[in-house]
Formats: sequence, C-alpha cells, structure tokens
Amino acid sequence: MLLADIAAVMNSIPAKKEELQKAFEELQSCSSSSASFTFQWKDIDEHISSIQMSIAQRFQQLKELDTQLEPEISAVPLPPVVAKKDQYTPSVFPPQNLKSLCINMDAKALRSYIIRTRKDHLAIRRDLAPAILFASDPVALVLDLFEGFANIEQTAGGEAHAIRRSCFTLLGSLHQTALDIKPLQKERARRLAMECKELVSPRQVENDVIVLLLLQLIGTFGLVEFFQLGGVVDLLVMVAARKTTVELCMNSVLREKVPDLIEKLNSMGRQIESIKFVIAFNLIAKYPPDRLLHAYVKESRWWAADRGGLNQHNFPNFKGQREAIKREIFALKKAIKTVEEYHLHHAYHPHSLRKEIRELKKLLAENWQASSSTRKMRRQLERTRKKQLQSWNSSDTVATAHPESRNLPQLGFGVPPSFYKLGGEAWTAA
Repeated sequence: MLLADIAAVMNSIPAKKEELQKAFEELQSCSSSSASFTFQWKDIDEHISSIQMSIAQRFQQLKELDTQLEPEISAVPLPPVVAKKDQYTPSVFPPQNLKSLCINMDAKALRSYIIRTRKDHLAIRRDLAPAILFASDPVALVLDLFEGFANIEQTAGGEAHAIRRSCFTLLGSLHQTALDIKPLQKERARRLAMECKELVSPRQVENDVIVLLLLQLIGTFGLVEFFQLGGVVDLLVMVAARKTTVELCMNSVLREKVPDLIEKLNSMGRQIESIKFVIAFNLIAKYPPDRLLHAYVKESRWWAADRGGLNQHNFPNFKGQREAIKREIFALKKAIKTVEEYHLHHAYHPHSLRKEIRELKKLLAENWQASSSTRKMRRQLERTRKKQLQSWNSSDTVATAHPESRNLPQLGFGVPPSFYKLGGEAWTAA
C-alpha cells in the first residue's frame, strides 16, 4: 500500500466513527436489557481516538523512513524468532533502539528505556511484546529485569516506583506473547513471587503496585499452586478497586478465582467493586447487579444509621454523626457512578440518589451549627465549674488547716498536710 493510500484511509476514519456511533446508539435503543451493555459510547470513542493517534504517529515515522531508505529495502522481514513461536504474531514493528536492547539481552537498559518512555504508555505496551521476541530467550530477559527487586528501596530510592511499574509492564507484554515457560524458569519466577509476597503490607505506600506485580507473576507463570488456599483471593481483594485487576484476571489462571473474589467482596460490603467483575466475566445470572447495588446502598445506610448518642462529656456526639453522614454521602456517590457506568437505572435512578445526597448535606450543615452552639455552652459550663472548684478549695483550706501548717511546705489543692504521703507512709507534723 502506497503512502497516499494510507493517508486516504486515515482521512476516512472520522466518517466511519460517526457511522459506528449511529449503529451503536441504534443497537442500544433496540436492546431489551440495558445491563448487557458494559460500556458507553465514550469508552469506544476514547479507544478509537487512541488508536487513531497511534496510527498517525506510525504514519509519520513511515514517511520519514520513506525519504531515508532505498526503494529496494522497503520490505522489512519478520523477526526470525516469530517463526518458532506460533502462539503470537506481532502486528507492529518495534523501534530499532528497543529492538537492539532485546537482541542484546540488556535487561537493565531495557528497564531504563521503559521508565523514560512511560508517559507514552500506549506506545510502549504496543511495542514491547513484539520487541522481546527478538531476544534469544525472552522469558529470561524479563526475569532478569527483577534483579535486586527485594532491596530496591535501598538501591533505587525515588526510582523504586518507576522500576516496579516497568517490571509490571514488561510482565504483561510477556504474558501477551503466550510463550512456553520452562520448568527452571517457572521455579525462578516462583522465588521472585515469594520475594514480592514478603513485601506486601497494607502499611506499604507502594502496596498496590507490589500486589499487582505479584498477581501478574502468578498469572503469567501459573503459580497459583504455590499459594495457600484463599491467599490469591486475598491479594485480589487488596486491588479489586483497580481496573487493571479485571484485565489481569481475564486471560490468566486468575480467572478461576473470580467467583471466590466476588463472594468475598460481597461479604465485606464492597458490592460496588463486585459488580465490576460480575459484568466483566458475565456472571450476571448468578450475581444480579441490581441486587448487589440494593444490598450496597442498604448496608451503607445501616452503617450510617447511628447518628445519636452521647460522647464522654454527656454531650451529643456531633463528630460521630458527621462522619456517618459523610460516609453515607460517599457511598451514594459511588452508587450513582455505578448506575451510570453499567446502566443499572432499573435498580436505582440517579435523580433519587442525588436528592438524598442533597438532604444529607443539609443535615450535615445543621450538625455543624448545633455543634458550634454546644461547644460554646460546654465552655461556659467548664468556666462555671472551675470557679466553683476554686471556691470550694479555698473554703476547705481555711476550715481544715493544721495548727502548725504555716511552718510546713504548702503543696496546694486545699488538703491538710497530715494527708500528704511521702514514700508510701502518712506524713504528719511533729
């Protein structure tokens, strides 16, 4: 295909996108079940736009090459390693510098390359999978990237996060190629997974990235058997809120753990996150999303229901009330987002939920006003009590003073000296 032909096809993309949008809207209007649509047109539009931008960049590169290369070198052969791997066929050719790093099996330089280009994540994800096939041992190259991973905080400092993300990205590319894993390579991956597991901690700032990396190792190398029953599900729960987790489970051995994950999320009151997996893995018949949404809203109201009670000073617990109201508002906002994202309007209408949020915000404002009045009253009572105590202490000192107390050290509090204790025994004036 000539460059002019490619340019013509590219110019026809906007018109074709409009036709696709009309077809999508017509299909959506004719559908009897809105729950069957797991995405909106804006999702498709964003996907097409990203592809269009990528094509434009590659086309520009192609025009530059066309002016530099000789006519007879226009045909570029596929890398020889692809002929040996029938599981994956690359659709793009990686940049020459990335290809050279893989040919040289230079894991450290490859990691630096990924970190430098991480802002263009769509391009790097597109180019990595075909690039690593130029390596003499793609699996070994990826595993080499983890060298010193356990002590990365001490050696890399501020670059630790970027290095972990680069490892995650490259693992995903390796998983995409579906290459055969040798027993020794699987054992090496198992040891790396155990090192990652030791780093998992809710207190760890980078915990989500570490957990995702560990799950990617488990999924790519099939390491589920090396973890305790429920251990993998516990890891999935930690990162269930991330969209990346759905993608991780979709095409790996982690898929079989999704029903257990859904059950656990439901038991924890996290039905909103559960709905995402139910729809992605087509488990709607077993776990109806509308019921899960009803359960989530009901539980959020139940948790926030206790707005009364007194605090330790026998005053209304306004702070506890505010926290409960804020928690319910947050839960309702998540419910609205889920209704709109997954078209669950038959379960809850966003308008009614937004009305409820407005009422809660009014209640929150009233709470602040009442709290301010109560604080003033409490300060006034504290001043009155303080004056009373001072008055009582003064009268008690005059009434009960010891005859020789003027010769004794005055320790205060209006208590006669005969009642002070030193060294555990009663001290009295001689």
